[in-house]
Amino acid sequence: MKYLYVSGCSFTWGVGLDNPPEENWGYFLGNKLEVPVRNYSYPGQGNDEIFRKLYELLYTTKSLPSIIVIQLSELTRIRIFDDIDMEWKSASVANWEFPKKTQDYYFKYYYSVYQNVYYLFTQMLLLKDKCDSLGIKFYVFDGICNINKDCLEHIQERISGAQEKDRLLGLYQAIKDKNFL
Repeated sequence: MKYLYVSGCSFTWGVGLDNPPEENWGYFLGNKLEVPVRNYSYPGQGNDEIFRKLYELLYTTKSLPSIIVIQLSELTRIRIFDDIDMEWKSASVANWEFPKKTQDYYFKYYYSVYQNVYYLFTQMLLLKDKCDSLGIKFYVFDGICNINKDCLEHIQERISGAQEKDRLLGLYQAIKDKNFL
């Protein structure tokens, strides 16, 4: 069955619209392409979960979409699996009730813009190749992630190692060359 698979965060879900299921951009794109739409987005969803769900779909589902369109979310939105409760939970700083000092330590010692952009680029390239091998059209757009403005400029300004910059910019160039972003 042909269908359009869309995923993202609140922008793709349709927060702020009177009737999100019938007013979001995915619904209108599906109508334009004359295919049913399956919208797997929800407010606050991060890129790691968007891609994890997409891998699950591609490797465990018989009914594959004909087109996939992903809206990139914020890099800081992360979900981790809680082994005690046996469920995925938000690990985003926005959900923490810790003092600002603790949050500052997280960004200084644990969180890495470089690492998250690197993972984002490699996941996008892997998914593009997988979709190509299955005959699925795959597109990604930079909804609220601001790869160019925030991420790459931040990395170019703060990373001193030429090898790391070149590696990341090479991945970005590969994405641009494949023309799906």
